[in-house]
Parts: sequence; C-alpha cells; structure tokens
Amino acid sequence: MKKDPKEQDKVIPFPQLELRLLNKGRNCLEEGNVSEAIEYLEEAKRIDDENADILYTLTIAYVQQGNFTKAKQILEEMMRFGIGEYFDVVELYVTVLFQLHEYKKINTLLTMLLDEEQIPSHKVEQYTELLQLSEKLAKEMKIKQQRNPKDLFKGDFQRVIQNIMELDLEDIHTYLQEIERFLQNELEDPFIKTIIINALKEKGFEHEIQVNKFGKPINLNPAQYFSVQAVPFSLEVKQYIKEALSDDNPSLLENAITLCENFFFAIYPLEKEFQNPLQWALAIISITASYFSQNLEEIEFIKEYSDQLSTDQIEEAKAFVQMVEAQFIK
Repeated sequence: MKKDPKEQDKVIPFPQLELRLLNKGRNCLEEGNVSEAIEYLEEAKRIDDENADILYTLTIAYVQQGNFTKAKQILEEMMRFGIGEYFDVVELYVTVLFQLHEYKKINTLLTMLLDEEQIPSHKVEQYTELLQLSEKLAKEMKIKQQRNPKDLFKGDFQRVIQNIMELDLEDIHTYLQEIERFLQNELEDPFIKTIIINALKEKGFEHEIQVNKFGKPINLNPAQYFSVQAVPFSLEVKQYIKEALSDDNPSLLENAITLCENFFFAIYPLEKEFQNPLQWALAIISITASYFSQNLEEIEFIKEYSDQLSTDQIEEAKAFVQMVEAQFIK
C-alpha cells in the first residue's frame, strides 16, 4: 500500500486534509449519505492509505452500501500490511466473508488462528463457534450446489432473491448458463436482474455478460462496473433533482427522488450508455410535477436549464421513464 515517493512529491495536501475528509465522511455516514461518505473517505485514503481510522471507516461505509467485495479488499490490505487493531479487522473481515458466503475462506482463517493460538483467551469460544457455524454452512452450500440449476429461479420473488444472495463465486460458475439465460430473456423480472448483476459484482465475477432490459441489450463485466448504489450517472441525475427542488419544493423533491431511485434501480446497468444526466433529471422532475399538477414554469431550475435540451429529448426520456415506471405497479 505504500505510495511511490515520486508520486507523493507531486501532491502537497492541506495540513491534516485527510482528517477533515475523514470527519466529513463520518458525518455523512451518520446522516445516511453513504455514497457521499465514500467519496470523502476514498479521497482521504488517497492522501494517507495507511491510516487505520480512514480504512476502517471506509470499510464500514462499503458494508452499509452493500459492496462487500470492496470492503473485503480493504480489510485484506489492512491484514496484509498490519494496519489497525488486528482482531478488530479480523472480526469485521469474518463478518464480510459471511455476507459473501465465502465459508471455505472463513474455515481456513479461523482454523489457522485457533491452531496457532493467536486468539485472545476470552475470544476462543466465540471463534470456535464461528468455525463450527462456517463448517455447517459450507456443507449446506455444497449440498445446494448439487441441485438442478433451473431451481435457482423457482419460487416467488423473495425465494429467488434469497437463492441469488446465497450464491458464492463457485456457485455462480456452476449456474452460469442458467443465470445468463435469465439475464438475456426480455420477459424476466428487471428488478431480479439488477440484484443478479449486483451480486455478480460483489462476488468478484470477472467475465462479460449480456443483459436485456426494456428492449435494450447491453454487455458489461460486472466486476469492472459500479454497484447499483454507486453509479456516477444516476447520482448526478439525483444531484440535479436536488438542486432543482430542495429549496422551493421539498415534497416534490421527495417524490422525484423516489421515482429517480426506482427508475435507475430497474434499468441498471442500461445507464452505462446514457449521455446527458440533465435530460433524465428534467424528465423525472416533469413526470413528478404532473402528478401534483405543478406548473413547471414556476420551477426556477427548469427555466434555467430547459433551453439546453430540445422538447423532443425531454419527451423521449419521459416516455422511457414512464414505460419503466409501469413495472413498479405491476
């Protein structure tokens, strides 16, 4: 994790800037603004990538975001370079591994710690129980791997989601043909497809897949794309909406943000090929305003920015948002 001295010489940060960024990140976490917290904490990490407080807080932020793969990477760096209180890091690492269903890795780690007597006496019983639990779950996972791949998508919405969340990377390769068939089938649930793609990313799936949603096919490598909560394009659209409505119309803002979040969750990752966040922000604001008989001309932001886009561009985006929105109420 050490930086090249030549690189360090190129940047002269403000005194204790990393600590200011850390505090901003913590404040954002307390307020529930996880994505914004991550931005501050990643910047702090770039300045000082050996600060245990920064790395630990950033890990917590990724855990709250549901990006367990990224959290795992940071914790592995901390363990490799001896950063932070070792058992604080280990305990969080084991928690993250449980979320990723990486029971074999948990077994290896806990067995090593117990055999080498590296665990404080007051924690031995706790770690022994964790080892027994991980061994049990690993056996159950092995049994599940023997089921018919087609069973992965059998059952109601919640059952399918649970099946997906239980997969580890080995399972994904076992069921890959069935997963790809589901993602490419235009008739399958777009929300489940979002959860699948996000799960593939979290598990570190490194191969290109094709996804068909709302008549639009797209290819991507999940491991190299953003998690659904952290896509810069959709975050920029949301920021435009906040800028437009936060001062004058908080009730309209709340509904517009809800529509924005539902829309981008449903279409993920189609936004990868979108070009203009302002176009989609104006479309979402316009649709939401119509539900409340709100006159768009009364919104200063609309008057300021609407001339940057043609009516056809906004109407095109509105039509697509409304078509996707119809899926929410099925």
